[in-house]
Amino acid sequence: MLKFLVVIDQAVESSFALRAACRLAGKGRGRVEALHVLDPSARTSDYGTGWAVRTYRREHLKRAYETMAGVIASEQEAYGPLPTLKVVHGKAAKEIIREVLTGSFDFLFMGRPNPLRGQHAGILLKLLRATPCPIILVNHYRPLQRVLLYVDSQAIVDRFLSRVCLLLAGLPVSVDLVRFCEPGGEKAAGALVDKVRKKMISGGLETGTRILEENPIQGINEIAVDYDLLVLGVPRPGRPGPLVTSLLQTMPTPLMLCP
Repeated sequence: MLKFLVVIDQAVESSFALRAACRLAGKGRGRVEALHVLDPSARTSDYGTGWAVRTYRREHLKRAYETMAGVIASEQEAYGPLPTLKVVHGKAAKEIIREVLTGSFDFLFMGRPNPLRGQHAGILLKLLRATPCPIILVNHYRPLQRVLLYVDSQAIVDRFLSRVCLLLAGLPVSVDLVRFCEPGGEKAAGALVDKVRKKMISGGLETGTRILEENPIQGINEIAVDYDLLVLGVPRPGRPGPLVTSLLQTMPTPLMLCP
């Protein structure tokens, strides 16, 4: 059984992420935990010391839990079985990493308004460096039917291919492997994609292949809009390069980043 952790707040994108995780966990495929992190930046000195501060924090936590439970319950029909809810105080990245590691989660889901700007800036970079599981970033919800997996290199794909097969096996989805190459490099690109395709078949997934003579950044932006999920590997130590950075800012398709 797969374990999905979804980071939620009051943004509509996090509701989409929760819905996506619950749909993928349906029919006994997995279980879902929703995590809300309260930033401890509020000035507790205004409330006194000792028991007064503890009382304030306890009430703050209680109100946040009720609010997040209301967000989940408001879309119960879309989610199906309600996920487990956990609310904690702390810095977002630190608490998310702690939960992923202690809970041995297989996938981490988050809303994606723009993870490189605003209040979420920096969190994604920390998560990519410290979490071992793929991170699925959702900015809108639609049923998962078509998946595009970008084949960057054999080594990168081999790191996360088993996770992708676990997530998608048994689902009514079509998967396409795409590799971009320079003119004249079709043969080598085709050989690499074929190796990945054989491994996916052994993992229970039939796939199509696409070899394109284009710049990866331009090419993916053109074709990925027709897919419901774009899967990419992130080179270690987990810092996205120009391609991933560009997609995070421009791509409307949900992204699965695999460190």
